[in-house]
Amino acid sequence: MLPVLVTDKDRYQPGEILRANCTSPPARPATNLTIFVNEEPISASETSLHPSESGLLYSKVNVGIKVTPELFPGGRLRVACYATMYDVYNKSAKLDFLTPETDPRPERITLGGGASTCLMNWILLLFLLFLPKIVMGVDYDGLLDEDLNSQYVYYDDENPQSAFISLMGG
Repeated sequence: MLPVLVTDKDRYQPGEILRANCTSPPARPATNLTIFVNEEPISASETSLHPSESGLLYSKVNVGIKVTPELFPGGRLRVACYATMYDVYNKSAKLDFLTPETDPRPERITLGGGASTCLMNWILLLFLLFLPKIVMGVDYDGLLDEDLNSQYVYYDDENPQSAFISLMGG
């Protein structure tokens, strides 16, 4: 089984105190726990042994360290707990924390756009609406008024005006 490493927060800012706790699985003899920050051992503020229900012992160690910008080399702070028992047992648990500058935050994620994109969409929509009139060069109003005034409208396959009126819904 692996040791369990927990901290009091999910992210840290420089100036805050990082508090970490590491607990070993039950064993006899008890395992030796050491907490490292960026591969450097940290002296524990509290170490304790506790008996389990099965008669084995589990170890607990607590540390507290002030977070500084220097603890984020390459943008990452690593906290690790190594549990060892002579040469028989050697396991570890690790937690990584990103620098506040590189840690993605939801409020930093924005969509490009705003009013300028909206205006461009409206211009494109109007252009597409009037594109047939520009390309065809036909006066739609005159064609429709002329056909409405006639008493009978007949469809003729050979007449382009009849095809146009049919397409326009006349």
